[in-house]
Amino acid sequence: MNPIQSVHSLGQSLWLDNIRRDSLDSGELADRVAAGELRGVTSNPTIFESAILSSENYTVDLRRFAQAGWMAKRIFDQLVIDDIRAAADAFLPLFEQTNGGDGFVSIEVNPEFADDTSRTSEEARRLWDAVNRPNAMIKIPATLAGLPAIESSIRAGINVNATLIFSLGRYIEVMEAYMIGLEGRLEDGGSLGHVTSVASFSVSRIDTALDKQLQEIIQRGDAGGERASSLLGKVAIANSKLAYAQFVAAFQGERFQYLAARGARAQRPLWASTSTKNPEYPDTYYVDHLIGPDTVNTLPEATLKAFKDHGTPELTLTENISIARSQLQALDDLGISLAEAAERLERQGVSKYVESYRSILRTIEEKAGAFQKELAALEPKMRETLAELDRDEVGRRLWKEDVTLWVERDREKAQVRRWLGWLLSEPAKMSTGVAEIIRFAEEALAPEITTLVLIGSGCGVFTAEMLVRILAPPDGFDFHTISTANPDDIRTIKRKTSPEATLYLFVDSSSGDGIEERLLSTFWEQAVRKLEEQTGDHFVVITKEGSKLQNWAVEQGIQKIIAADLLDNLWCFPFNWTNLLPAAFAGADLHSFVRGGVDMTRACGPLVDVAQNPGLFLGSVLAAAYRSGRDKVTFFADPPLAPALKWIESLLAAGREREDGGFISIRDEPPGSGNVYGGNRLFVYLRGTGALDRRLHEWVRVGIPVLVLETNTNPEQMGEMLVQWQIGAAIAQHLLSVNPTEFDALHRSRTEFQHILRRLERKGELPQADPLWQGDGAQLRAASRGLKFTGGGLSEVIDFILAESQRVGGLGLRLYTPMSQALQGKVARLRRALRDQLGLFSLTGSAECDLGLKDIVYLILMVKPRKDAAIPDKTYTFGQLFEGQALSDLAVIKDFGSPVLYLYFDAQKRLSDFLLAMTEAAKARDTKTNDR
Repeated sequence: MNPIQSVHSLGQSLWLDNIRRDSLDSGELADRVAAGELRGVTSNPTIFESAILSSENYTVDLRRFAQAGWMAKRIFDQLVIDDIRAAADAFLPLFEQTNGGDGFVSIEVNPEFADDTSRTSEEARRLWDAVNRPNAMIKIPATLAGLPAIESSIRAGINVNATLIFSLGRYIEVMEAYMIGLEGRLEDGGSLGHVTSVASFSVSRIDTALDKQLQEIIQRGDAGGERASSLLGKVAIANSKLAYAQFVAAFQGERFQYLAARGARAQRPLWASTSTKNPEYPDTYYVDHLIGPDTVNTLPEATLKAFKDHGTPELTLTENISIARSQLQALDDLGISLAEAAERLERQGVSKYVESYRSILRTIEEKAGAFQKELAALEPKMRETLAELDRDEVGRRLWKEDVTLWVERDREKAQVRRWLGWLLSEPAKMSTGVAEIIRFAEEALAPEITTLVLIGSGCGVFTAEMLVRILAPPDGFDFHTISTANPDDIRTIKRKTSPEATLYLFVDSSSGDGIEERLLSTFWEQAVRKLEEQTGDHFVVITKEGSKLQNWAVEQGIQKIIAADLLDNLWCFPFNWTNLLPAAFAGADLHSFVRGGVDMTRACGPLVDVAQNPGLFLGSVLAAAYRSGRDKVTFFADPPLAPALKWIESLLAAGREREDGGFISIRDEPPGSGNVYGGNRLFVYLRGTGALDRRLHEWVRVGIPVLVLETNTNPEQMGEMLVQWQIGAAIAQHLLSVNPTEFDALHRSRTEFQHILRRLERKGELPQADPLWQGDGAQLRAASRGLKFTGGGLSEVIDFILAESQRVGGLGLRLYTPMSQALQGKVARLRRALRDQLGLFSLTGSAECDLGLKDIVYLILMVKPRKDAAIPDKTYTFGQLFEGQALSDLAVIKDFGSPVLYLYFDAQKRLSDFLLAMTEAAKARDTKTNDR
C-alpha cells in the first residue's frame, strides 16, 4: 500500500489542485480516479489562467466561440464549464461508489463578486445549473459578503466549497452558515442527504506571511528572537489543528446530530495551499502534519507526486493540540495578530483571483480578436446562418432524422433517410463491432504477410485508402492501392510485391460489374502461378450478398468473404467494415479512432448550442462562404493530413451539377501569396504542425477567409474530425437546399462506363474517330461542340486551351497516367502559373465526383501505357479498359454541356513537355482577367 492509499484508509481524501484539459481528453484523469489515486479536484481562476495560457488544448473551442461572435467572458465561462463537466464525469463512478461522499469537482464563482452577496448567490445558482452534475461543488469565498451566499446556496441544495478561510473566527462563521443553510433546507422540506460542503483553509500562505514578521523579530536580536525562531513554519499547522478541533466539536454536537439523523453530512475541513513555499521545509510538510479522518487535502501535482514517493501517512491532526494552542498564544505575545494577518490574506487572495480572472479575459480577448479576423469576410453571413440553424432547431431535427431538412419529395426521402441513419449511428454501432474487425484481421494475417494490396475502383476504395495512409503505423505493412485499369500501374504493383508475402483485399464497388473484377482476375492469375492451392488464403473479398463475385470467390476456395452494404451513398462513410478492415490489417488503433467518432457524435448532439456544436458550426461557415459568393473551397493540409482532403472534397460534391452549381473543391494547389487570389475563395486549413502559419497570417491580412481546423493524425482526433466533416457537410447542404445523396455525375459516369464495357465485351474495341488534330506525338481526339479549334501546331493547341479557360474562369485537368513525383511537380507549376499569371482556378484528379462542374474547361490528358497487358479470359486489354475510363468521363462531361478537350499522348515525356510548354505560355500571357 503506497502513502496515497494509506492516507485514504485513514479517512482523508486527497484531491488534485489542478485541471488540465489534456488529462481529460486523454482519459488520464479517469484512469487515476479508477486507480484510487485521486478522490476529487479543485480549480480557480489562477489554475485556469495557467492551463489556457500554457497549452493549445483550448484553441479549437476558443477559435470557434470567438468566430461565433462570443465575448471573452462568455468564452471563458464556457471553457471552464466544459472542463468541470468532463472532470465531474470522470469522478462520477467514485461519487456513486461512495454514495456521494467523495468524487467532487469544484468551480469558482466570479471573484469580482466576492463582496456582493446577491451577485455571488446568483452566480452560484447559475454555475450549478450550467454544470448540471451532482458531484459539482461551487467555490464561494468566505468573505463577510460570501457567508450569506454560502448559507443560501446550501439551503437551495447546492454543494459548496467555502474558500479563503484563514482564521478560526471565520471558520466558526462558515460552519454556522452551513448549519443555518441545512436548517433552512429542512424547514423548506428539502432533502439534506444530497447536499455536501467543505471548508477550505489556505494553509501555507499563513506561514509565508507570518514567517516574514517572525524573521524581522529575529533580526532585531532582542529577547523575543528565540521564541520567534521556534514559531517559524509552525503557525499554519497549529491553526489547522485547532480548526480541526473546532470541526470535531461542532459536528459531534447536538445541533448537527439532529441534522445528521435526517441525512445531513458533516462539512469537512479542506486543507488548501499545501505545497511548500519555503525550500527549507520538507516538500510534504503540509501533508504529513495535517492527516485526520473526515478531512480533505488538495495538492498540486508536484506535492502529490512527492507524497506518493516519500510521504508519511500517519494520523497527526489530533496530536499536540495543547502545543498548538501555546504556539498561537506565543505568536500573540510577540505582538503578531493572526486575525489581522488572516484579513490581509483574505483580501490578497480575492485580489489575486480577480487579477487572474481579468488577465485571462484580456488574453482571451486578444486571441479571440485574431481568430475573428480569420473569418471576418464571412461575418455578416455567418450571423445569418448561425441564427437560421438556431431558429429552425436544425440540431434537434437532425437527430430526429427529419429528412425534410434536405428533401420534400417522397421518392427522395427513403434514400436520404437511409443515408441519415448511417450518418448518425455508424460510430456508435462500430464501437461494439470494432473488436470483431480487429479479430478478423488478426486471424487472416499469416506470419509471412508483409504487404497489403487494396484492389477496387474509384470512390469505392479511397476512403479505406485514406484511413490506412493516416492511421497505420509508419513501420507497418507495405501498402499499395490499385483503382484504375492502367497496365503500367498494375505492372508496377506486381513488380513490387510477392504473392507469398502479400494479402490482397478486394472491394467490390456498388456499380456492379466494372474494372474491379478484371483487376482481381489478373492478380489472382499471378498469385495462382506462385501459390497454387494456397492462393485463396491470400485473398479477402468484400462484396454484396449473393453477387456473382461472391459465387466466384466461393468457387475459387476463398474463405475470407465479407458480405457488406455497398450502396452508392455509403462509400464515404468511414465507420464500417469495408473501410475499416484495411486499416485493421495495417495495424491501426481502431478502438481510439472509433472512440473519437463517438465523442464527436456526442459533441454534435441535439441539445448542444450551435456555436458549441462542431458539426453545425462547420456547416454554418461553409454555407456562409457560399452565400457570400465564395463557392471555391480551397483545401490545404499539413503533410500527414493531406490524404484526408480527397475524402472531404467528396462530401461536398453533392448537388454540383445543379444550375446554380455547388461547392467547387480545390486541393493540391500550391499555396500562393495573398494577392493572387480573388474574392470567390474560402480556404480550409487542416492544421497539424503549423507548416503554413506564415501563409495563414498573410491570407488573413489581405482579407481571405480561412477556416482553421486544428487536428493531427492521432487516431482519436481523426475519428473526431471525420464525423465533424460528415455532419458539417450535411448541415451546409441543408442550408443550401442540396440533396446530400445527389451524385448525378457519379452515376452517369458509371452508367457510361458500363456502355463502353459492354461494347468491349461484344466487339473487343473502343469507339474510334479521326483525331481533330495531331502532331508532336499528341492527338486532339475530341472536343465538345462549343470548342472550335481551327488547327496549327501544339503551341496553338495550348493557346486555344488557355484562351477558352480564361473565357470561363477555370481549367480541370484529368490525367490518365501514373503520377510520378516529377510529373506532379510539373502539374503544380502549371497550376501556379494559371493562378498567378492568368487568374484561373484549376482542378486535378480523375474522380467521378469532379464531373459536371460549371465555369470550367475540362482537359482530359491520356497517355498511352508503356506496355499493354492482357485481361485473363477477355478479348480486350487493360489498356483499352483504361482508355475506356477516360472516354466515359468525356461522354459525361459532354452530356452536362461543359466544355471539354481530349488529348492523347504516345508517351509520358510528350505529356511532360506539353505541361512545361503550357506553363511557359501561361506565364507569357500574364493577364489576370478572372476572379480566380
